[in-house]
Amino acid sequence: MNSAPHHHHHHHHHHHHHHIIIIIIVVVVVFVVVVVFSIIIIIIIIIIIIIIIIIIIIIIIIIIIIIIIIIIIIIIIIIIVVVVVVVVVVIIIIIIIIIIIIIIYLHMQRIGTI
Repeated sequence: MNSAPHHHHHHHHHHHHHHIIIIIIVVVVVFVVVVVFSIIIIIIIIIIIIIIIIIIIIIIIIIIIIIIIIIIIIIIIIIIVVVVVVVVVVIIIIIIIIIIIIIIYLHMQRIGTI
């Protein structure tokens, strides 16, 4: 009945040492490969992180420079506007004063002629 399944006479007992050696070699190789790969991956990750950090720093520096330039431009514009406004106001005041003086002068003349 049960002829085929129960014939487990494996004559592999003298090969065990070879198997152990092969297993050890395989384990060592796998371990070395894994370690090397993990080291390589870690190095790559570190390099990527460093590159990202450098890029971020560069971007931040560029942004800061742009902000500084914008601030300088704004300050210059404000100064120009202020100067222009002041000049315009001064000119207007001077013109008003001149007009008032002329009016007063003419008035005095008219009073004088009467």
